[in-house]
Amino acid sequence: MITKTLTIPFEIGDKFDFWPFGDLHWDSAECDKKAFKADLSRMSPKAIATGNGDWFSSIPVVDKRYSKTEDGDKTEAFINNSVDEIASYVLPYKERFIGLGIGNHERKYIQKFGADPIRLLCKELSSDGHKVMHLGYSSIIRISFQYIKGSRTFYYTIRQHHGWGGAARTEGGNVTKFAREAKNWDADLQVYSHVHDPDMRTLPPILSINHNGNLVSRKRLLVITGSYQKTFNNEVYPSYAEQMGFAPTEIGTTPIILECTANGIKTSYGGTV
Repeated sequence: MITKTLTIPFEIGDKFDFWPFGDLHWDSAECDKKAFKADLSRMSPKAIATGNGDWFSSIPVVDKRYSKTEDGDKTEAFINNSVDEIASYVLPYKERFIGLGIGNHERKYIQKFGADPIRLLCKELSSDGHKVMHLGYSSIIRISFQYIKGSRTFYYTIRQHHGWGGAARTEGGNVTKFAREAKNWDADLQVYSHVHDPDMRTLPPILSINHNGNLVSRKRLLVITGSYQKTFNNEVYPSYAEQMGFAPTEIGTTPIILECTANGIKTSYGGTV
């Protein structure tokens, strides 16, 4: 597991939009690249962003999972091509990205071929002034919000894990699965991907003491990111999701708004800054 600490100065009333991007499946024919570009453009100047795995499908011709129908790239060096293409979309916003994680698709590619496309992408997006960190399969990011007009500091912890298992077919099943695992971690926000089923749940609160020594109840959120891989295509031969009977899902991701108040960080799901 990767851990990272980030320091952000704030004034009372500042709002930061946190964007967790998961399941792009860039090299898939069903990847909605226009939707990804649109979401990038929606990020505010105060945005904080991460990648939570499966930015690449990473399925070469020699892989038994390969399907010509789902091959979205026409070059043999499809990983290199995909890295360069994603980088061209993200580069204008790279300062807002803390890091990128891997998912089960990148993990499988690493195990088979000994190369990590996320590592290549992080390197391409990094510069002397800003490093986009490799966040692995799971990570904990602790943000230290420091008040610019005093000594006050608020801490906010984000944990992300790409996810596991098959997508649940029952309503709310994916949230229930991840909520069982989330209870093991003390984090204000827990982010999962993998199941292509965007959702949100408020977890049971944790009691703690604030900077004034008062007992407070900390609100916690569990968020499942959406996907940028469309379920269906307009071809004779079906996509994998269509073949397996998966329901159509919402494309894109939803930001989590972190508002700096006099008493701490107020969290809300969705909306704008």
